[in-house]
Amino acid sequence: MKVAFFAQYMPDPCGAFFHDIALAKILQSMGHTVHFVTTKRGNFPIKGNYRGLNWTYYTNAERELFTSNIWCTPHYPFLPIVRKLNGQFRKPVVITMHFGENLEYINSPAKYEWAEFIWIISNHIKEYAEKLVKNPTFFKSIEGIRPIMLEHEIKMHARDTLPTGDCITMINANALKGLPLFLELAKKYPERKFLGVRPYYNVIKVPENIPNIEWMNVQDDIRTVLAKTRILVAPSLYESWGRVSFEAMYNGIPVLYSKPMDRASPYARPSGSTEGMQEWIGDSQMGCDYGTFEEWTTAIETLDDPEEYARYSKQAYDKTYGMNIFEDVRDIERKMVDYSIHYAPKIATESSSDPRTSSSASASPSQSLHLQMAGARQPFRGGRFAVKR
Repeated sequence: MKVAFFAQYMPDPCGAFFHDIALAKILQSMGHTVHFVTTKRGNFPIKGNYRGLNWTYYTNAERELFTSNIWCTPHYPFLPIVRKLNGQFRKPVVITMHFGENLEYINSPAKYEWAEFIWIISNHIKEYAEKLVKNPTFFKSIEGIRPIMLEHEIKMHARDTLPTGDCITMINANALKGLPLFLELAKKYPERKFLGVRPYYNVIKVPENIPNIEWMNVQDDIRTVLAKTRILVAPSLYESWGRVSFEAMYNGIPVLYSKPMDRASPYARPSGSTEGMQEWIGDSQMGCDYGTFEEWTTAIETLDDPEEYARYSKQAYDKTYGMNIFEDVRDIERKMVDYSIHYAPKIATESSSDPRTSSSASASPSQSLHLQMAGARQPFRGGRFAVKR
C-alpha cells in the first residue's frame, strides 16, 4: 500500500502531526510506502526528509499523489486544498478530526466522486460531530480513533518504576493550555522547580523572569522533558484527547488536569472543554477545576506525601498500560488497506498497484496520466499544478 499524508510543513508540531508521523513510521516499518505532501511553502525547501520520512511540497508531488492508494489528512486547516487536489485523482481519503470545531471544512457544499472516511479522536467529539456533520454519499464511515503512538519513543523505564524527575511541568505553554494558572503556581511555590515547554502552536511570548521556571523549546524526544518531570500539570481550557498526559502517565508521572467545564463557561468551546481527556483518564489522576486555584495547590501538596505519590504513579501505569493503545495500528492498517482496495479510483490505469503489496514501484504517471486526468479542471503543466484557494 502507498499512502500520501498531508501536513502544513515539516515538522508541524501539533497533535494531528504527531499522530500521522507515528502512523507513517509504523506503516513504513510494515513494508508500506509513505510520503508526506506539504501545503504551506514558507521558508521550507520543495522537498526533504524528516526522521526517515520523505516529504514534497504539493506542487511538485504529482507522482507521489498519483501512485498512492490512499490519502490521509487532518480536517483542519487544509482539507479544502486536499479536496481540490483530489479532484484530479479520485483517491479514497482518511480525514482525522483532532478537535471538534471548524466543521465547515468537512461540510463542504461541493460534490465529490471519491470515498472519504472520518476518524475522530475521542468519543465525546465523535458524538458532538455526528450531530452536525452532513452525511453525503461520499462519507463512508465516521469512527472513533485513539492517537497513534510508538512505545519505544515514549517509554523511559520499566512499569512501576517511580519517576526521578523533580519539576512540575507544563508542555506547550500557551493560553489555551492554561499558562496563566501555571505561572500562578510557580509564584505560589518559589522553592519548587517548574519546567515549561515554550508553545509550539498558538505561540505567545512566555515570561522569562520567574526564577524558579526553567524554559525549554519543544523537544523532538518527549522523554527529554519527562525525565525532568515529577508532576505534569495540564490546566487546559480545551483538550480533545490529551496525548502529553498519556505519555507522562505511561512513565508513572502523576497528572493534574482540568476537569470539564460547564457549557456556560466563557472558556468552553461548542464541542466542550476537556471531556475527551477525562473520558480515558477517569479518576486515576486528580482532576481540578480550572477556576479554583486551591484545588491545584491541594493536589500538588497531596503528592508531597510519598505514599500518595506512589499511589497515583501506580494508577497512572495501570491506566495507560491497560489501554493497549499501541495495538491499535493493526486494525488501522487493515482498514486502510480495505479502503484502498474497495474504493480505488474508478479509472483503472496501468500504473495502479495492488495496495496489499507494499512498495513495488508503479509505472510512470506520464504513461497514463491522460486517463487519470480526464475531465480535470486543473491540468498539470511542467510537473507542477496550482490550486485556487
